[in-house]
Amino acid sequence: VRCCTWNVGDEGPPEDNLSTLLGINGANPPDILAVGLQEVIEPSDWRKALIKHAHPAGYVLVSFKFNISPTTPHFHNQMKSRNCWAIWMFVFIRRNLLSAITNIESEVTPVGYAGVMGNKGGVSVRFEICGVNVIFLSCHFAAHAERTQDRLNDFWDIIKLQSFRDDDVHTILDHDYVFWMGDLNFRLDGLDKPTVEKLIDRKRFSELISHDQLSRSRRKKLIFIDFLEGDIDFPPTFKFDKGTDQYDS
Repeated sequence: VRCCTWNVGDEGPPEDNLSTLLGINGANPPDILAVGLQEVIEPSDWRKALIKHAHPAGYVLVSFKFNISPTTPHFHNQMKSRNCWAIWMFVFIRRNLLSAITNIESEVTPVGYAGVMGNKGGVSVRFEICGVNVIFLSCHFAAHAERTQDRLNDFWDIIKLQSFRDDDVHTILDHDYVFWMGDLNFRLDGLDKPTVEKLIDRKRFSELISHDQLSRSRRKKLIFIDFLEGDIDFPPTFKFDKGTDQYDS
């Protein structure tokens, strides 16, 4: 399984490098590829670009409306993605595994203004594959440094409000595997910008993580209880001047 998340900042898809990001042309391509996007204003362009790269490599987009077998005529034209306004979840699977998928569902949870606006929220795609229940979520939580509690609330609202019809799986946390990605918007507390940039230049990421709102909240068991996170051995991805490797000036 490979998961990619990207707040595209209202931009369209790049003309190149998508295959590198998706990891589908390497020595060990994934069986399942999940792509979560946020701040998408031209979803059809992104959808076409992802399919353009994934389809020739042997992937199809999982449908949340149909249980489709590879023998269905024009099955690749019936594939669907799922969105919550500008938040999108695309899940691709290798074509030879498509017949192993059953019980495909999707849910959308807006948590923006008044709980109905979809500028913030979460969208999920779930299914059963070879008897294993998996779910993929793309989310965008409340912005701004002072809104940590709102971000925690966004997480628990999505957990609480999403439900499914499968006999064995009724909630997100009922699944065997939960893959959660997105622009969660947690920030660093107690550090000014020059200090942060100095620590980035020296690759002292562990010191940055000690000030990270999400890491602190997880240690207090306020969010993502029992979830596993990959090692963070890369610099912060927020916020760059567009088209540069310079942090927000």
